[in-house]
Formats: sequence, structure tokens, C-alpha cells
Amino acid sequence: MKLWDARSRTQTGQSKIFEAGVVFVDFPASNEDQILTGSYDEHVRIFDRRNLKTVLKEKKLSGGVWNIEQVGSEYCTSCMYGGYSILNSDTLDIVHENRDVGSNLLYGATKMSANSVLFCTFNDYLAVLDEY
Repeated sequence: MKLWDARSRTQTGQSKIFEAGVVFVDFPASNEDQILTGSYDEHVRIFDRRNLKTVLKEKKLSGGVWNIEQVGSEYCTSCMYGGYSILNSDTLDIVHENRDVGSNLLYGATKMSANSVLFCTFNDYLAVLDEY
């Protein structure tokens, strides 16, 4: 992963930690100096954007992390064939997960309430409200 300054078109940082392609990058609302990433190597990682060589926090999940949505103090992750996981945004501990819904290639997930997630799958064209 490389970080570029679009104004000067110069590279400002690089991380070679990833074992597969990075497919999600965001700047968490809670800290503008952090970068949140998801990748095909099944990891959620948080970096300090000023030092991309060191991972601040990392969590291995059960599938490639296509998307991460921050909802309050939690992250809702979409993990391809690994279903979805709800993580505590401070510790990256798993609060809840449903791995079974990834069998048909989970394409996206969004937290709808304190105990429900809406997800869609690619192979069977479904959108499902999962209440737990």
C-alpha cells in the first residue's frame, strides 16, 4: 500500500505488510492520523498514517475484507466467503460474527440496529436481514 500526496504527486509512505491486495482504505472519524484497511489476506489493520511500516492494531478474520463500516464504537466488516464480523473499534475484538452467510460470497453488510445486520450475497442474489 502506498500513500500519495495528491497536491505534489509525491509518495509520502508505503507499507509492505500485506500478503494480498488491499481492497478497502478509510480514515476513521475518531482519529484523522489513522488509516483503516481491509485486504484479501483476511486482515483488518489500523496504521498511523505518519508511519506505515508499523501496524497499530490488527485482526485476522475469516475471509477477505471487502468493506468496513464504522457504526458508533464498532466496525461492521464484509468478509467475502467468511461472512460478516462486528468488531469493537478500540480493540478489534469480535463482538458478533456470522460466518455461515459467506458460503454464497458475501458482497456487503451494514449494521441496521444494535442486534441486526443487513447483508447481500453475490452468487444467489439475496439481501437478508440477520437478527441476533
